[in-house]
Amino acid sequence: MDGAEQTTILKRDALGRVTVTREQREALLDQFERSGLKGQPFARMAGVNYQTFAVWI
Repeated sequence: MDGAEQTTILKRDALGRVTVTREQREALLDQFERSGLKGQPFARMAGVNYQTFAVWI
């Protein structure tokens, strides 16, 4: 990530799952494509469970 990206705090539900809007999910996927990282490191960095992130892709 180039540092020019806006930082967003992701909300979690009572079970600790990340809750994101469709727009937030699309923005994360755009960031992933630009990052050059593999899926698991990006998901960890973004604070999203890798299994969930894999489903988004």
